[in-house]
Amino acid sequence: MAFLATMTAVVSTGKVQADQDASKVVQVTITEYNGWNNNCTLEDYIFSFDASTQSQNQTTGHDIVCKFWNATGVAVTLQLQGDLTNPDGAIISSGNVKVTNGTWNDNPSDLGEETSVSGLAINGEYWQTLFNKTGNTIWDATWVNVEITVTVPGWTPNGTYEGTLVLTF
Repeated sequence: MAFLATMTAVVSTGKVQADQDASKVVQVTITEYNGWNNNCTLEDYIFSFDASTQSQNQTTGHDIVCKFWNATGVAVTLQLQGDLTNPDGAIISSGNVKVTNGTWNDNPSDLGEETSVSGLAINGEYWQTLFNKTGNTIWDATWVNVEITVTVPGWTPNGTYEGTLVLTF
């Protein structure tokens, strides 16, 4: 299947003359939708804790924005790839990271099934599916305020811990 990615048409109005008045030119540009590709964007989740002998929880929320081209059976999933680690080898178990999906907005609507995810683990073996697309249409979707909660156990050594969220679509 071939598509014309960009089309430009110049149509003049009035009489065609050798010294045509530029103010009578109508220019129309039709651009491609999203490069004909599926994509989603997600911001980094950054948390800051003071070292403590007590367990601590913190929640941060961001939007996930997706643009989908003509494709069936698309699933949007989120997973934490491994534990949170620091350069000294200390870890915060990936089991201490949970997700709650936000408010679902799609355009056009009713293009699939949103999955309710509330406080569920996103560690190694758990891919949390946020949405299953069943339609074969072009659409935009936003999950407003997708929350990640991190629990830092008491006595966790101070330092910078990092992990990678994997968003598939």
